[in-house]
Amino acid sequence: MLFDGTSTKKFEGGKMTPDGLIKAGCQSKQKFKSHKMHLEFRTPFMPQAEDTSRGDGTLGVKGSYAIQIPDTFGKVTPKGASGELQKVASPKMNACLPPLRWQTCDIDFTAPVFKDGKKVTNARITVLLNGVKIHDNVELPDLAGGSTRDKKFDGGPIFLQDNGTPVHFRNIWVLPK
Repeated sequence: MLFDGTSTKKFEGGKMTPDGLIKAGCQSKQKFKSHKMHLEFRTPFMPQAEDTSRGDGTLGVKGSYAIQIPDTFGKVTPKGASGELQKVASPKMNACLPPLRWQTCDIDFTAPVFKDGKKVTNARITVLLNGVKIHDNVELPDLAGGSTRDKKFDGGPIFLQDNGTPVHFRNIWVLPK
């Protein structure tokens, strides 16, 4: 269990709310390679804001592979919807729940494989948002920021971002594969 509502000691920069939630803006101290992860998140209710400014969060691995989790409830098209794989793929559908409702994200991440400083296999990811498979074994060809400087993948922290809006998380666990 990475976070169970009792302590943020497994996160750098982790801050807990009085009601036992972890605020975004932190990353795990432990690094993970291939893993399965479960977490729950809640976006704020911001009806006057537009688009992803209504509640915009990000979660990912090593600061390299990112999943966008903005409040996109009611958005007709999946492009830009919650679950977007940054710079890689839109979700198959918009499975986002209304703001202030707890949502689940389950991730099956397979790390890239490097041999002699050269990437031989890209990372892959499957994502379920609120029990709906929105990405199925999607290949992640490059790191989210376009970085290809890595000559190996020795794992990375799980990071939680709020991108300036109060997104909160709870019940976070990671199982190495």
